[in-house]
Amino acid sequence: MTDSQIELKNEVTKIVEQIEHGEQSLLDWAKKTHAVEKIEKLPGDASQRQYYRVSIQGSTYIIMKVSAFKNTDNYPFLQVQNYLNTINVKVPSVYDCDPKKGYILL
Repeated sequence: MTDSQIELKNEVTKIVEQIEHGEQSLLDWAKKTHAVEKIEKLPGDASQRQYYRVSIQGSTYIIMKVSAFKNTDNYPFLQVQNYLNTINVKVPSVYDCDPKKGYILL
């Protein structure tokens, strides 16, 4: 990983930690950091998932919050994403995930 990628991962990790402590604290934190330009909660779908769009240094990422899961090998979303990626279907990249907290960074 490059220094830039490590810095980005650290910033996103901070965002994820703030999501755990409530949306308002997340928004407060995002306003204080220089790396995060914008964060917004996206409308949900019929599931329990929550989505956040994060703009950092001119790039946009999605944090998907789901129920905690045991590991990445058995989580259906990640299994389908991996399969579609292997057969060259364009799908969002998974940059990081934390199964214990239920966070997936796309």
